[in-house]
Amino acid sequence: MSLYLLDTDIVIGCLRGEAWAREVLLRCHQRGHLLSYTPITSTEIYRGLRHGEEEITSEFFATLTCIQLTCEMGETAGKYQQQFRASHGVELADALIAAASVHSHAILLTTNAKHYPMPDLQIEVVQRIP
Repeated sequence: MSLYLLDTDIVIGCLRGEAWAREVLLRCHQRGHLLSYTPITSTEIYRGLRHGEEEITSEFFATLTCIQLTCEMGETAGKYQQQFRASHGVELADALIAAASVHSHAILLTTNAKHYPMPDLQIEVVQRIP
C-alpha cells in the first residue's frame, strides 16, 4: 500500500466527472492505496467553485486524507523555487505540493510533469484520455 498525493488537476478531473480521472482513483482504490491532498489543492479548488458545487466538493475532500503543511515543507518549497523557478517556471503552489509529497513520502499523481522537475520527487504522470 502506498500513499498518493493528488495534484489539483487530478482533483479537478474527478470533480468534473471525467472518466480518465475516475479510472485513476478507482485503480488506486482497488490496489489499496491511500489518497491525499494538501491545503494548497483545496485552496485552488475552492477558489474556482461555481455556485452549487460546494457540497459535492466538500464530500469529495472528506474521502481523502489532508497532508498538513509544515515548516520543513515550506523550506523545501522555497529551495525548489530558488532552483527551478527561472528554468522551469515552478510556481509557489506547485513547489509546496512537491515538498509535501517528498516529506510525506507520497507519490504525486499529476497530468503535468513539467511543473515538477524535482529529482527527489516520486511522481506518476496520468494521461488525460478524452
